[in-house]
Amino acid sequence: MRVIVAGLGVQGRKRKRFAGGDYVASVDPVGDEADYKNLRDVPLDRYDAVLACIPDEPKLDLVRSDQPGASPPGISPPGAPSQGGPQWRLARSGAPATQ
Repeated sequence: MRVIVAGLGVQGRKRKRFAGGDYVASVDPVGDEADYKNLRDVPLDRYDAVLACIPDEPKLDLVRSDQPGASPPGISPPGAPSQGGPQWRLARSGAPATQ
């Protein structure tokens, strides 16, 4: 699975190292070592997953689409109603994600 790491703080650097051969790019608006400054700049065909090593509130913004109230297929923010089919719910504060 090809992954990108969002946020190159302490946790992001660890995730980058442990991703090994699955790692393809990094995103960080501040860090000079990042490959991209904004997640939207990374071509969608370059990765399968994002390791979001950032505070909780920006994580929700990462999964929201450009349409108000919509999320990418298969992902919904906590508390959002299911729209049929498998939905992964984002966990807050270290709680496990659920399906």
